[in-house]
Amino acid sequence: MLVQSNDAPDKEIYIHINKAIEKGEVISSMMEKPLIENSAELTPELMFACCVRVNKLPIDDNVLLNYIATLDKELGRECLSDKFKFEKLKAEYQSKLEKSMAEFDFSKTYYIKVDHNRDEYDFTKKGYPPSFSSFKAESSKQRFFIISHGFYSLIGNPDMANFLPLDADSAEKYETRSKGAQKQSYSSPLIYSVVYLTLKDKRMEIPKDKYEVINLENKYRSSLIGADVKGIEVYDHPSFEYNLIGSNLSK
Repeated sequence: MLVQSNDAPDKEIYIHINKAIEKGEVISSMMEKPLIENSAELTPELMFACCVRVNKLPIDDNVLLNYIATLDKELGRECLSDKFKFEKLKAEYQSKLEKSMAEFDFSKTYYIKVDHNRDEYDFTKKGYPPSFSSFKAESSKQRFFIISHGFYSLIGNPDMANFLPLDADSAEKYETRSKGAQKQSYSSPLIYSVVYLTLKDKRMEIPKDKYEVINLENKYRSSLIGADVKGIEVYDHPSFEYNLIGSNLSK
């Protein structure tokens, strides 16, 4: 491919496009349309309303202060330091939160954007295991979270979330590209995923282990949401749009 640059208008630059893509010098491969069309972004405001609703949390001053800070960080700081300003705004934001809770649409598919690591390619299963947060309970039964904006989505179908099918040729091209033009031996495990979720309108049970050291109920209850993964798009570019590695859609 022949290109010209405004920085050097008198010179012609030839690019071997396939090699450039392979080396990560050119952004390549993107989804023509979202994996799940008509999905809505699961914003921090929506997460907050959903979490308070499903966990039946009392709407006290602490919850309202956090809600205000979720919507407006600066206003949240002001309310935290000025009790009179907070008192004037309490009723307005409590009404706003209650309205958002009552109108939350659990029939929708939502999406979140998460940067995280992946594990090594599995040649037997032919794919990558993305690495999300987890804990063990109930005799070492594994439970999986996807964390976004400080909220924990407890995943009901972890097999869907924890494996990205990809043939070996595509995996090789991705890892070669991620090593860059210098052909470094290290391939970054950092990936960028658009995760599509449906949320559960119920209070999730946190499994307990008789030997647990950390009180999981206290740690997670105020930020816990139940969800199922409907699909996932995985990229190696922080735009969450370019350099698509692969995708997976639940059946």
